[in-house]
Amino acid sequence: MGDPRLLFVAHTREILKQSRHAFRQVLNDGNFGELYVDGHRPDEWWHVFASIQSLERMEVKDLSPDAFDIVIVDEFHHAARCSTSSASRIASSASTCATER
Repeated sequence: MGDPRLLFVAHTREILKQSRHAFRQVLNDGNFGELYVDGHRPDEWWHVFASIQSLERMEVKDLSPDAFDIVIVDEFHHAARCSTSSASRIASSASTCATER
């Protein structure tokens, strides 16, 4: 799979920052991941840590459903409440999808 595209979705900025930090530690890469929350918008869209709210506000039609190889959704029950279910739509197209139970 090479360098798979990652989307990590959570409902708070703090969870996104903590998760990105954990990825950076494990991968030993201090530049890994971009935030998409509270006005931060990714430049490369390769390893994205996004809030559900940010995904809901963006033009989801501009983001291909197969844009990410791996989608991790923290506390997926929060995504289920979203009106357009963009996180659900993107997750259903990923080659690997992990959700917290």
